[in-house]
Amino acid sequence: MSKLLVVVGATGQQGRSVIQWFQQNEPSIRIRGLTRTPTSDAAASVASTGVEVVKADLNDFQSLQLAFKGANYIFAYTDSASIIKASASVGGSISTGQHEDSSTPAAPPPFYGIEVQQGKNVADAAAEVPELERLVWSSLANVKKCSGGKYNQVFHFDAKAAVAEYMFEKEGLESKVSCVLMGCFLTNVAKGLEFFRCRSETDKNGSKTAIWTPPFPASLPIPWVDVEKDTGAFVKALIEAPPKNQLLGVSEWMTFDEWATFWSDVTGVKSKFEDALPKEAPSTNGGFDFKAVLLQTGDFLTEFGFTGGDPNVVEPEELERNGTAIPRTKISDYMTREDWSHTLE
Repeated sequence: MSKLLVVVGATGQQGRSVIQWFQQNEPSIRIRGLTRTPTSDAAASVASTGVEVVKADLNDFQSLQLAFKGANYIFAYTDSASIIKASASVGGSISTGQHEDSSTPAAPPPFYGIEVQQGKNVADAAAEVPELERLVWSSLANVKKCSGGKYNQVFHFDAKAAVAEYMFEKEGLESKVSCVLMGCFLTNVAKGLEFFRCRSETDKNGSKTAIWTPPFPASLPIPWVDVEKDTGAFVKALIEAPPKNQLLGVSEWMTFDEWATFWSDVTGVKSKFEDALPKEAPSTNGGFDFKAVLLQTGDFLTEFGFTGGDPNVVEPEELERNGTAIPRTKISDYMTREDWSHTLE
């Protein structure tokens, strides 16, 4: 029987990308896609392509035990934004199921403990699968550790890093895990996420200029990733390579001002940069402050780089030198296919 790949978050950006890549490039591999809402239109769309869609919830350990049965490969990730939204909607607290670990940090902020526990649920359920050959976890740098505690509020990075550490130390799983540290999503700009949000100015002749206000220097090299096209290639590379790899998921390095030049060429809208955030992070009084997170993320990237200087993180070229091919998209290709019509609205 052909190998089975189980994809957590099958209707999400990373999960759907992995599914599509394997369908196009590794059609002999069976795919099981997990989602909390298998009756949704998004899930139905995935199922229509031949994927086995199964209901599972990262907060429900038992659902993961069932969903992972027979898996040879698992790709898993957590979605900080969704967790923040869900925890806020219920007053800052949601259940992580019967398998909850009391050692997981609690609030503040509430989402950190939830996200870590979700990742631990994935690890604990995956460790019970005898057929498992590789678990690929979508991680990020341990900002607090890499900065020596200087930046201690980049919770969406640190939660994923805490899960990676747990997985690498988990008995029965430690020799089956690799991580992909996904770079900066190219799609974040088109979606208008605050990190890359811009405003526009119109001169007396009616010409628009985009004003970009990233919380880091425009000249800082950024590891951009085409999450829609390249995520599956990184996962396949980590399945083929030996375990315990930590791969930077980068399609192409480029400074933001170089990126903006490309963008202006495609859209015909001029670009310029301005400082938007205060030089000092606002006080949080021990609570969660999104602006502080945004500012600390930018400061960390500026001072330590996207991976924090972690020597264990390798770039795609290193795996390619060892014989693992990793096809990647050019930023210019992404630029021309994206719909930029809403960016300046």
